[in-house]
Amino acid sequence: MSDAPDFLPTQSSLIGSIFFTALLALVILLFLTAQYYRLHLNVRRVKMVHQISDKVYNLCRSPESVSSLLAAHPTLSPGEAAKKLYGSEGVSVTESKPPHERAPATPEDLERAYQCGQFGPTRPSELFLRVFHDSLCPLEHDPLMGCCSPSLVGSCGVLPLTIIGPLPDICRHMSNLIARADREVFLATNYWMDSDASRLITDALKELSRRAGERGQKAVVKIMYDRGNAKQVLDNHQSVGEQEYTGKAIRLPSTQEAPHLDMEVLNYHRPMLGTFHSKFMVVDRKIAVISSNNIQDNDNLEMMTHLEGPIVDSFYDTSLISWHNALKPPLPSYNTPAREGGLPTFNQPSFHSLFDNSGRLHVPETGDARNLSQVVQDGASQRLPIHIGGDPHYDPDIASE
Repeated sequence: MSDAPDFLPTQSSLIGSIFFTALLALVILLFLTAQYYRLHLNVRRVKMVHQISDKVYNLCRSPESVSSLLAAHPTLSPGEAAKKLYGSEGVSVTESKPPHERAPATPEDLERAYQCGQFGPTRPSELFLRVFHDSLCPLEHDPLMGCCSPSLVGSCGVLPLTIIGPLPDICRHMSNLIARADREVFLATNYWMDSDASRLITDALKELSRRAGERGQKAVVKIMYDRGNAKQVLDNHQSVGEQEYTGKAIRLPSTQEAPHLDMEVLNYHRPMLGTFHSKFMVVDRKIAVISSNNIQDNDNLEMMTHLEGPIVDSFYDTSLISWHNALKPPLPSYNTPAREGGLPTFNQPSFHSLFDNSGRLHVPETGDARNLSQVVQDGASQRLPIHIGGDPHYDPDIASE
């Protein structure tokens, strides 16, 4: 008869589990390494380009873009549209190190760069054109190097608002834009975490659903973030199911909480090559915001710029190219470009009331605005509600914000 202690079977099971886990980790590591070397061996070595070629010039001057092709064929995925227009160039690096000294772009080079953009009635500065010229040269080897169709890389627009401040101030403005949306929101961020910042956004999505329901409509929402996982070795663009995106890590609203939203969530990461580090939002293809912050709490000083006009079409195009997968459902504004939609904020009388007849902002120094002591006095006599997660208070326009 054996006198083996009772714990031995449990110990054996534990050892087996550890062995299996270690073996699985080794297999995954070997697979990732193989994928890395497969990509590395397929990298093309190319010459560094110093001038805008006819190829790049013609791409920039073309009326075609991923956005325009999807407007004509809404059932295409953005990835398919990009491949039809620009092919599949793959990864490339320069065949040698860049020289320490390069001849600067000539006036003729800068004029050619200017002709590659759509800058409206104002000609950019020489410094801008030099930067723009150098940013176009790599499109020779990959037309989508800028993650935007070449015909939309150079554009123009207006900036009715810039915020430099703590992260909640930026998320408050984003939440107001979401609540005020008519039919669609595309939000892209590097990292999303359940937080005070994210609750401002999720509350706004619920408010958008409520308002859309009152209009008898459904608003379309696309949310994109980067939370890397092993599956993305095979497919960088992972669709996120409702059970996952409503979980404790993300806490986006469920279908029951936001019944009048058609919402898709995408997790995008490229193992071995890097993260999706963009932070922007496009609302109704009329407004774009680009910011420095993720959707998570921090103590940083952050910055956000609100843009309107034709440049919003460039952000919209970047949204589609980044999303890559088929849009289910498509964004409602697929055939209504921002260049045809005017400047929403500048059409508001409340916004014009912030400025004098010469276009200068009302400030205390000119006697047209309250000074600090008046602001303090008014604040003591009237308590305005704080717009925070869990207790939102939305404003009708920028002037009210």
